[in-house]
Amino acid sequence: HEQADLSAASSIPAERFGWMVSYGHLGCICWFYSFSLCGFMAWQQAPMVKYHQRDIVSIGTYIFGYWLFHSATWQKSAFQEFVAGGGNPEQYKIWGRPARYIRAGGGRYLLCSGWWGMARHASSLGELVMSTAWVMPCLGAEILSASVPTCFGVYCLMMNLYRIRQDEWLHQQHYEAAWQKYKDRVRAYVLPMLL
Repeated sequence: HEQADLSAASSIPAERFGWMVSYGHLGCICWFYSFSLCGFMAWQQAPMVKYHQRDIVSIGTYIFGYWLFHSATWQKSAFQEFVAGGGNPEQYKIWGRPARYIRAGGGRYLLCSGWWGMARHASSLGELVMSTAWVMPCLGAEILSASVPTCFGVYCLMMNLYRIRQDEWLHQQHYEAAWQKYKDRVRAYVLPMLL
């Protein structure tokens, strides 16, 4: 139940082809990780074997972020597929409870259950947790060598804040009054009860 198509992402029409998505996938992910890791390893003065606990926490954090991102995306996609397939949204269950939603007209629904009942941009939290995990192994290293890979965490934070702001505007235009009801019901952007 993964999101069916990258072309369905809201940034594609909003950015007239989705330059941020294209750069992120073709530029940042392939090159930035590789070069920053190579630079980080080249600047190390001591072997990295003494940081086992930090690496284990980093891997665990990444797995949690990956699960969070994909479970949030799956919830939304599975609900949309169920409704699009002619299912009655009142019979759909999330976490063992009937799904809450807002009718947006034209056969569209805004999901207000599960992760999407806690935050309007639930999948962004998973992305931020994963980017934090990528940065964790670099913490505690010399300042110069750690600065290059930790830039990815800053980039990911800035990209997600921009995308959240853009999505808020796009959804307000697309869903109109239903989006305001959704915002009143689900107040958090990313972190439940905090942000």
